[in-house]
Amino acid sequence: MNTAQIHENTDSVRAFFDQWQIYRKIVAADCLCHREETAALARWLDAQGPVGRFADLACGDASFTAPLLASRHPASYTGIDVSDVALSLARKNTAALSCPKTFVCGDFLSELEKDTNAFDTIYVGLSVHHLVKADKCRFFAAAARALGPGGRLAIYEPAMRPGESFDQFLGRSDRYCRQACTTLDAGELESLLNHIKTCDLPETSDDYGAMGRRAGFRSASILFRDPQELWVLMGFDL
Repeated sequence: MNTAQIHENTDSVRAFFDQWQIYRKIVAADCLCHREETAALARWLDAQGPVGRFADLACGDASFTAPLLASRHPASYTGIDVSDVALSLARKNTAALSCPKTFVCGDFLSELEKDTNAFDTIYVGLSVHHLVKADKCRFFAAAARALGPGGRLAIYEPAMRPGESFDQFLGRSDRYCRQACTTLDAGELESLLNHIKTCDLPETSDDYGAMGRRAGFRSASILFRDPQELWVLMGFDL
């Protein structure tokens, strides 16, 4: 993928998430199974010990991570997102966190590659799948470098079934969204489906795990998979 294509993809993602009311409707209706994912992520974080320095990649408005962190007292919080709209909301939603907070407007992969031994916990949700495979490998390598000794990474991403083609995955996603996303009007639903068609590049959970291990993570485990088998929460430990 050349530089122009990378910028085009980033701009496309930014344009969608700047339409924040659509995303909030989707989350509020739990169309993306965030409630069960949150519970699974909370159990995993508690089993890992102190959260430490927390990086929230593609953080959006932080309405997902801020409540999760409120009782887990991170040493610091860093939120990175391409959308100024989202970051302005993230500042408000994380105001109750007593730790030092940093907000960076930029591409999460490029920003992560600048850091070495900067974090203890990294979380990214529904964003790594926007990258082509080579850049996904770059992401896992950057995450391993950015984490301190004993650090951990969690990702929540679309995941194809073993042996499934993208067109088959797309068909399942389309059917699910049309059935589940009933709070969206017709235009909003088409915007969501167009985003999936033009921006999503999912892998299988085995592929995500293999990329993580090649980058230096010693283990990769599935923490949650939704009933439709469209998304997977995975944890990686150094």
